Amino acid sequence: MGSLHLRYPSYNALSVSDLLSQYDPESIAITSLSKNEYDKPQWQDSPEIVLPLAVMPWAKKRGLDIHFVKEPSPDAKAYQDFRRYAQNHPDLQNKLYQSEIVLRPLEELLSQALSIGRILKEIVPIIYESQKLEEELLEEGPATNWRRSRSKTMAKRILAIARQSIAVLVAIDDYPFLKEELEKEANIIETKKIAASPAAKQRSLLDFAFRTEVANPEELLESLEAIASPEAYYHMGNILLHNGHFDAALEKLVEASKTDFSQPYFLAGYLLARLGQVYDLQGNRNMAQKSYRGVLALDYAPKDAITAAQEGLEQAFKAQASI
Repeated sequence: MGSLHLRYPSYNALSVSDLLSQYDPESIAITSLSKNEYDKPQWQDSPEIVLPLAVMPWAKKRGLDIHFVKEPSPDAKAYQDFRRYAQNHPDLQNKLYQSEIVLRPLEELLSQALSIGRILKEIVPIIYESQKLEEELLEEGPATNWRRSRSKTMAKRILAIARQSIAVLVAIDDYPFLKEELEKEANIIETKKIAASPAAKQRSLLDFAFRTEVANPEELLESLEAIASPEAYYHMGNILLHNGHFDAALEKLVEASKTDFSQPYFLAGYLLARLGQVYDLQGNRNMAQKSYRGVLALDYAPKDAITAAQEGLEQAFKAQASI
């Protein structure tokens, strides 16, 4: 569900790894990454945050085989090009409209706090209906981004994995057609509802803390203090900074920096970039520059953390930023 996992307390990144633990697969297959992409640290910039945040650490810890079955579009620009082309052709535009109008209920649904059960019962059928109609009206090709043929290719790769039980991690847009193809030859076990684990509940709170602008910051700060992890201290620093408490923010960020802040995957880059900014606000340009350089020295840092560090080295930070 991409970044939507940050908004769903009942189905966040740790909920996915909890589901995997429940089924205890012999291997996993991933449809949104290729092996070449995974070999570079920048793969962690994937929009599917559940992979670097939960799935990959979970799979590595258990020594599972990871199969990269992604089948990219044969022409990455063709899908958007077709839609621009269709704007000048009323007949094509009308066909696109017919498939897109089916998706309208998603806007309200996706804004709700969804569970895996609701996603499968309410979200997936809408996506499937739209994709099927699009396929019928426009046929396989640039108009559908070759969704059917790509699904068939990925299904063949998954079915070729020599294991009895395979967990497939798939982006929701690819889910309906891929499941349809796999069901022709494989037994698909329906996903079951599970109780939220303590780790998933904690992840939900940390995800909520990303918002910084909350109705009751004092209550959230208390909850984060109880977690007492490097990421919790990072979020505390952000919330304090957002509310104008610069000294207290710096104290929490420094506290986080004195621990092992290598996990989660985004934390080192975000923490050092924010530290640099707060040092700048405090007039400590030397420590600010040191922190910014620390971001750029990392093997991996999120793109916006790198941008913040580069801008901070060029000019001292003077206003809050959303990292």
